[in-house]
Amino acid sequence: MVPIIYIIIFYPAELAIAPIIFTILFLIALKNYNKKLGPVTVQLRTEFGEMDDKLNESLTGIELIKSTAQEMRQSQKYLIHAGKYRDAYMQEGKIQAKYTPLLILAIAISFDLSGRLQSELAGAPPMDEGADKGKLQWPPVIGFSVVTLAAAVGAAKILNLDEQQIAEAIGIAGCICPPNIFRKWTDTAPVKMTKYGPSGWGAQAGVTSALLAEMGYTGDTDLFDGEYGFWRYTGQEAGRIEDAIADLGLKWRYYQMKYKQYPCGG
Repeated sequence: MVPIIYIIIFYPAELAIAPIIFTILFLIALKNYNKKLGPVTVQLRTEFGEMDDKLNESLTGIELIKSTAQEMRQSQKYLIHAGKYRDAYMQEGKIQAKYTPLLILAIAISFDLSGRLQSELAGAPPMDEGADKGKLQWPPVIGFSVVTLAAAVGAAKILNLDEQQIAEAIGIAGCICPPNIFRKWTDTAPVKMTKYGPSGWGAQAGVTSALLAEMGYTGDTDLFDGEYGFWRYTGQEAGRIEDAIADLGLKWRYYQMKYKQYPCGG
């Protein structure tokens, strides 16, 4: 609430409308989330306790009775509770995956980082002759490899990874990101259906990178360093990574991104 009060005191009051609406919607979403998650969490703990008890009973009963029929009966009881625990665990995961505020935050972070990295790539110089003199032109290599890195960071935020794990996720994403084939696609006639980078595969690579980092898999945490770093092996002119993150946490750059009116065109 402190930032909202600060805005109202020192800035035009209308600037506080969006934060106030966001806060209200956030509280509603949080209440709904806890309402759905609470019973499932209780069930998960209960089934885990029951499963543990049945396992102990089964082991004790088998040792005392040594009966094949009793052994089968105890095993079946354990499997029943193990199945219920599995179902509750999956249900908890589905609810957590739909937690809207965290999802929105992860998307915002991914958009911002993607815009930062993309904006720092060195473009081709303006045309210096002919009828198009002074007009900007596309660089010889352009694409969306950096978007996979941003997707990995967003997924890492949802998984609540620590700083080192996020660095590992970025390093892994830099290894499996799609190539920058924008110019090859645009300059090929007739135009093919394999457009300049499959968004789905790029997103999957980002999510996979975060999941691997969570499990302890390591990536190249010096991804942008050295003569043969990320910019070089993706075929681009050296990007200014220091400039890209200079005001990180102080200023959003997601607004630099633009949306197409339609998802595809003919």
